[in-house]
Formats: sequence, structure tokens, C-alpha cells
Amino acid sequence: MSKELIKRIIAALILIPLILYCFVYGGIAYLVMTALCFLMVQYEWTRMAMLKPDYTVLLSLVGFLYFIACAFSLVIMRFGEADGMILTTSMIVAIWVSDIFAYVFGKLIGGPKLAPKVSPNKTWSGAIGALACPVLFYMAVVYFGLWDISYVQAGALGVTIGLTGQAGDLIVSRMKRYVGVKDTGTLIPGHGGLLDRIDAFIFATPIYFVVSQAVL
Repeated sequence: MSKELIKRIIAALILIPLILYCFVYGGIAYLVMTALCFLMVQYEWTRMAMLKPDYTVLLSLVGFLYFIACAFSLVIMRFGEADGMILTTSMIVAIWVSDIFAYVFGKLIGGPKLAPKVSPNKTWSGAIGALACPVLFYMAVVYFGLWDISYVQAGALGVTIGLTGQAGDLIVSRMKRYVGVKDTGTLIPGHGGLLDRIDAFIFATPIYFVVSQAVL
């Protein structure tokens, strides 16, 4: 087992329980987590934007507005909805499910590349796994009685996560290639920057919020 993989595993074992605690119990921990994430991803995005002086202001502003929308959506969903805990916690778990099974399908099946100039390791089989598995996850949530919504509503939420999570990953990958960096930062050992780890989450959240308001 490589040192890099060991670092990734240790970071995951520390961060995943902390994140789940914040989402499940809410309160001040959730608000602090949201604020810190906003500040850190804005910092990392702005650092990348500064590598393109002609577009620094524009890129920074676009990032700022979207990150604000993400933070706003997180707070409103968690504290402004009766089922805010399951609404937000299922979202973060679904994003993890999408990310994990994109990797699993891509490794096991392989095949044509999804966007070789943007993210060479991503495949169409991985994209199918990333789309299908969040839908199955939400179906399981309903089946086991964890959330009183219909299967159609669950499917809509799953498709939203499957599509927007992958889009977020590709957008950040495109940004990194555009400015010529490998990672958005060095905050998380073995993973790079925070934005490297939560790019899918950041992009998916505002759209998930809008879809949830429309279908639930």
C-alpha cells in the first residue's frame, strides 16, 4: 500500500465522521462547517483565478457567487425544512455514492473516455455508475422507510445528484487545466485542496436545493 493511499485513507477516516456529525446534528457545528468550507473553497478558487490575470476578477466573482449560493442552499435546506436533516444528509451520502461507484465502474468496466481533454481518467462506464447508483441509493432510502417520499421523487433527487456531481467534478478539472495546476490546494493530505474533494458537492448543492423545492 502506497504512502499516498495511506494518507487518503487516514484523511477519510477522520473527515467522514466529522462531516456526518455536522449534517446529522446540525446546530452550530453545521453552520461553522458551512462557513469554513465557503471560506476555504473561495480562497482556493481565487488563488487559481489569480494565475490568469486578465480574467482574475471575472473568475473570482463567478466562484464567489456560486459558493454563496451553495452556502445559502445548505443553510436553508437544513434549517428551513421540516425534513432538513434527511434532505441534506442523504445529499452528501448520495454524492459519496456517486463518486465511489464512478470509480468502481470505471475500473471494472473501463471503455471509452468521457472527457479525455478535461479529465483523462473518467470513462462513460464510470459516468453511468455515477448516475445510476445515487438513484438506487435514494430508492433504498424510501424502501427502508427512512424518508416518506415517493419513488418518483427519490429518482428525481438521485438523477440530480448523479448529473450535477459529475458536472462539478469536470468544471473544476477544466479550471485546473486552464490555469495549469494539478490540485486546487494542499489542505488535505493525499487529496490536495478542499475543492478537489468537494467539487461535486459544491456544484450539486444549489441545483439539488432547487429540484427538491420543485419535487418534494
